[in-house]
Amino acid sequence: MAGVIVVGIRLLSGDEDTWLCQNNQWVKHGNPSAPMPTTACISSDNQNLPEEDKAADSGAIEWSEALSLINSCEVLRISQLPNRNVDMWLKDGRQIWAVEPKLDDVLQTVQAASRCGNIIVSTE
Repeated sequence: MAGVIVVGIRLLSGDEDTWLCQNNQWVKHGNPSAPMPTTACISSDNQNLPEEDKAADSGAIEWSEALSLINSCEVLRISQLPNRNVDMWLKDGRQIWAVEPKLDDVLQTVQAASRCGNIIVSTE
C-alpha cells in the first residue's frame, strides 16, 4: 500500500524536469529534455517585472506600434489602466507603454490575436 501511495504522489507531483523562472533567469530543474526557453523570464507573481519609469517617458510608443507588437505575437503580458495607459512586457524583456484611443481597445486586439497563444491581460 505504501508503494502505491509513493508512486501516486510521484505521478501527481508534476513535471520534475523543467525550466523555472527565478530572479530574471531560466533555471534548470531536474533534467529537462527541452532546451532553455528563449522567451523573457517573467514569473507569475510579477516579482521580476521591470520598474515603471513613465515620468521620463521611457518606453512610450504610439498606439499603432503597440497594435503591431500585439498582432506579431511579441507581447507576453499587458496591464490596462483606467486612464487608458497600456503597459506591455515583451518577449525580449522590454517594458513599453502606450495610450489606447478608447478604453478596452487593447482587449479587442488581444482577442483578435488569439493565434499568439495566451497573452496575460490584467485590468484595473
